[in-house]
Amino acid sequence: RAQQEQAREEEEERQILRLQELQRQQFLEQQRQEFEEQEAREEEHRRQREQMEIDKLEQQQAEMERIQQQQQQMAEEQGQAQQAQSQQGQQEENSIPEQQIMVL
Repeated sequence: RAQQEQAREEEEERQILRLQELQRQQFLEQQRQEFEEQEAREEEHRRQREQMEIDKLEQQQAEMERIQQQQQQMAEEQGQAQQAQSQQGQQEENSIPEQQIMVL
């Protein structure tokens, strides 16, 4: 009887140890999953921040290009205006007033 009692106690102890080991493994698995989820969230936030930074830089680049185009257009228009003025000036020089011709 004592042997049976001891065998039963040893079996209960083994079951308790197996149960504790299972609980420990479940706990570790849960910890691992939480860690991976946290990592994934952080990675997603990092990716979003990077994308926002890229978007901001692309906007700045587009704005700079727009300003350069405006400046180029203004310079071209200014150049055309100067060209028109200098042509007008040449025409005025070529048409010497009659009074000056007489003096010569």
